[in-house]
Amino acid sequence: MSLWRYTLTAPSLCLGERTKKGTYRASIECCIPYSQITGALRARYGTDQGHIHAVGLLTSFNRQTVMRGVRDRAAGLSTLPLEAEVLVNVKGTIYVAVNEYTTHLPTEIDLEMGAFRSQGIGRCHLSRPVTQRPLPVTPTVQGRLAVRLPEDKIVLRLFGIEEVIMPIWGYLFEPDEQHVGGQYVRALFEGSIVHGPAMLLGKEEKDGQ
Repeated sequence: MSLWRYTLTAPSLCLGERTKKGTYRASIECCIPYSQITGALRARYGTDQGHIHAVGLLTSFNRQTVMRGVRDRAAGLSTLPLEAEVLVNVKGTIYVAVNEYTTHLPTEIDLEMGAFRSQGIGRCHLSRPVTQRPLPVTPTVQGRLAVRLPEDKIVLRLFGIEEVIMPIWGYLFEPDEQHVGGQYVRALFEGSIVHGPAMLLGKEEKDGQ
């Protein structure tokens, strides 16, 4: 098992795309959840690409508050403008599980991710060196998870999570194929103590450091 490592850059990004009591949540600032980047890559390459699995880390960004009108795609109606936090000058790292469907992914990928995509927010560029080889997910060490992954044995194995020692549970939104609805699935959140690859663990939390 191995992972492609891409560098992500985005002029602006809003990852808190679900409303709560009529207002948008602030953007997620710790990582790029599995549901966000996996969904964006599958949308980029077609909804039949169910074998694409990815997760990401944010490495640097600035914050900016914006007012945006939001459209309810299911009802086809616009709602009142909302104040939302947007991350700008974003840099990050994306890890894509390598399998027969992703082994030939291009070295340069443009995609859209997160909220307010119709208003130009969320345009991302992924890149990796042409000469880069896939990174093995072993050996593993004990530490605190730095990403968000669904509670799915197949997905956890793809990303080298061998054992969950002390989980912190949360939920990731999994959209349906029409992107007008979906469901929440239980997930391991950042801070969970696991045995996993060092690249997906918080640097300050890995044993022996």
